[in-house]
Amino acid sequence: MAGKVPRNRIGGSREVPPWRQVAVPSTDPYFGFEVLAKTCARFLAHHFKIFAPPEGVMPLDKFIAWVIYRTRYRSSTTFAALYLTGLLKERFQDLIVSHSRLTCHRLFLASFMVASKSIHDDTYTNKSFAELADKKIATVSDINTMEREILRYIDWKVNISNEVIEEFRRMV
Repeated sequence: MAGKVPRNRIGGSREVPPWRQVAVPSTDPYFGFEVLAKTCARFLAHHFKIFAPPEGVMPLDKFIAWVIYRTRYRSSTTFAALYLTGLLKERFQDLIVSHSRLTCHRLFLASFMVASKSIHDDTYTNKSFAELADKKIATVSDINTMEREILRYIDWKVNISNEVIEEFRRMV
């Protein structure tokens, strides 16, 4: 079986998500994205009432670094995701991000997913994002719901110009 490409039911080859193809460096828990990940975590903590994640879930800054590393998207996608969370905060001033309903991990992941689909022509499926997140954070069903909810909450305002992203990056 070695060397053979797995086939799906209709005969095509099964794609392996890129984060399963990449070797994970064991020495850097931030995968080279420490500054960006910590900046994102501080932004979210500053704008939302964030509680600690459930036991067994990685800290937010390391989760953000993991998502950035595994998806290999440019930092503009990450800043677009933060911009979308800002729109969400403008609309819901008293939004509380707790571990019972919506963790900060899920908020970031949903925003990142929507931003990536808005910016990139070829993006990951919701199933791939769920695999990236781990079942402790979100299942495919959760991902689908989060995507619908965030789009509804921000009134589908997902087209963000490069100029707006760059200005937002400078502010953050």
